[in-house]
Amino acid sequence: MRISHPVPGVLVVTDRRPAALLRLLIWTVVVGAFCIALPAAGAAPSPWLALVVALVLSPYLVDAVRVLVHGRVHAFDARRGELRATGRAPIAFARIRQLEVDAVNGTCEESRLAVRLDDGTTVNVTIGDSFSATLALAREAAALAGVPVCAGGVAAGPRLLGG
Repeated sequence: MRISHPVPGVLVVTDRRPAALLRLLIWTVVVGAFCIALPAAGAAPSPWLALVVALVLSPYLVDAVRVLVHGRVHAFDARRGELRATGRAPIAFARIRQLEVDAVNGTCEESRLAVRLDDGTTVNVTIGDSFSATLALAREAAALAGVPVCAGGVAAGPRLLGG
């Protein structure tokens, strides 16, 4: 993830393209292994099964290709009072309940920053390399949006950290 401040009151988070390439490669390997494993096990793959797998994986593949080509940018804009994201409608700060930072896979090596909206939906912003760096980013974004940050540690449950 890359963080920039193009103008005062605007925080821009850019997702890494190598991460999108890695996701694309992982899904390609999963689908390839699936297509190889079925005939090797003696089971003839059904065309319906292939269609279901393609439909289930297509949003992930399309998203990975889109990030790979264009990148993914989230901008917390205090001047407009909204969160803008590539390929999504702007989200008003008034709709944001809190920012959440969670450890990925139960380790602090990678962490996820997400926005929790009033209706309960979650919008993923980025995955960072360290929990502390992602938490610092969340606190900065929360200061712009005027919302609290909820951080879930590896062992501890979520705790509210002032906004």
